Amino acid sequence: ALPHLRAEFDAMVVTGDADWIAINKPSGLAVQGGSATTRHVDGMLQALAGDDPDRMRLVHRIDKDTSGLLLLARGRAAARRLTSSFADRDMEKTYLALVAGAAPADLRITDPLAKGGRAGFETMTVDPDGQPADSEMRRIDAAGNAFALVALRPHTGRTHQLRVHTAHAGHPIVGDGKYGGTRGDAAAHPGGALARRLHLHAWRLRLPDGRQLEAPLPPHFRESLAALGLAVPGADWQFAP
Repeated sequence: ALPHLRAEFDAMVVTGDADWIAINKPSGLAVQGGSATTRHVDGMLQALAGDDPDRMRLVHRIDKDTSGLLLLARGRAAARRLTSSFADRDMEKTYLALVAGAAPADLRITDPLAKGGRAGFETMTVDPDGQPADSEMRRIDAAGNAFALVALRPHTGRTHQLRVHTAHAGHPIVGDGKYGGTRGDAAAHPGGALARRLHLHAWRLRLPDGRQLEAPLPPHFRESLAALGLAVPGADWQFAP
């Protein structure tokens, strides 16, 4: 099984250097294990490393159903440096999302967030007494007033932050089963040509040295954009005006 695992991992690699490897994590693959999660990126890294104590390590996380860039450190020393860079907000993250409704050209969402729900079914909610949360949204393209392709930039790192903030602003992410409302009556679950999967992708990551990494969109996201006549932004598209 190890050669198969190695091939699966190598197929996810986008680029790397002496300190790190960037992978394009598919939607549906968890980053870490949990009570009901046995297949995850961290487990793959442990299996591939064997007894090597200086194996590749996680330095940040993205949701199981979110696809896109995940940076992995090559060893403990690199992990410490990269973890600090993420904690200090020296890494600039840009996501792409397909959202419901007529999204505005620009929107800043700063509603505080708090954890709710029960163990194993935690959800984040907007709560005036919650932790500070700050997200930026910019419209890239729109399909009438029904859907829009947007870029999202989180300035804080709360759990499910982008998913909660967009839903709270009235523009839930298409396919979001946790925050997009019930499937029968919500615009975030249109069915038809649009896949019943989360349309949220960790698209770009700007490193402290100015290098920019980019991960191609997954098939279900590209197919949904094509069905709506929306275009994937080119390499020259930038979040800043």
